[in-house]
Amino acid sequence: MSTMIRALLRNAALASAVTLLLAAPSQADPAPAPDDWGTVTAGAGCVQSDAWVARSRGGQGLADSKLFESHYPALPQAPGQQSGGLGSMDLAVGGRSLGRAAGVHSRALGTGVADAGGTAFDVERSPVGVNVGGLTAGAATRPGESLALTSGGYRGFVAVRGRKVADIPASWPVNYSVRIPQDPNQPAIAIVVTNEQVTTDDSGRPTLDGDRHYWFDPKARSGYVNAIHITYFGAGGPEEITVAHAAVLRNCEA
Repeated sequence: MSTMIRALLRNAALASAVTLLLAAPSQADPAPAPDDWGTVTAGAGCVQSDAWVARSRGGQGLADSKLFESHYPALPQAPGQQSGGLGSMDLAVGGRSLGRAAGVHSRALGTGVADAGGTAFDVERSPVGVNVGGLTAGAATRPGESLALTSGGYRGFVAVRGRKVADIPASWPVNYSVRIPQDPNQPAIAIVVTNEQVTTDDSGRPTLDGDRHYWFDPKARSGYVNAIHITYFGAGGPEEITVAHAAVLRNCEA
């Protein structure tokens, strides 16, 4: 279990008269895993970029699978750009549906730019769902400048068994999180984070402070953003689902 999840479980505010299916929004800094950036290719030059529409990993019997991954430099399973067309499609990742989406795309460029998103997303990891329109994620790195991360969506909300339990603010704040359920005395079913922004070193590993804890480095030139990140606590261990991911890294100023 990640440090972010432990912190959310420890620091969630107490609430009265709540049930197992109530949720409450809260703020928390992410503490990502070392390989959350994506696929880092050895000897690829100054710049790499990675993007995908959806990724699922962890849980019982589930492999690490990505849907519409794009990468620079291009890889056999990840060309520079992918699109699912304008219509609605099944978010099938690793042979299992994670809901539906429309107008999906991902792009990873040699100029140090990556982006992913779509016109509509109805993501579900039963019993938890996230519904968002106009979802976007973008990352850019340029010589001599700090990393730029962006994400956005509109009319977003989190649901449990089809019932809305929390609205995602229209301002789409950074690292906005919803713990399900709210009551810290009850075990967590899931944690949903939107606009998750993370800085990394030049090898895609999370930036650390002097105590080896993750910290957001405002001067970093590498990192990634997940428009949606769901951590689901199942019987087979935590399952991580990310939707609209964009990542870049730079290891020289050329």
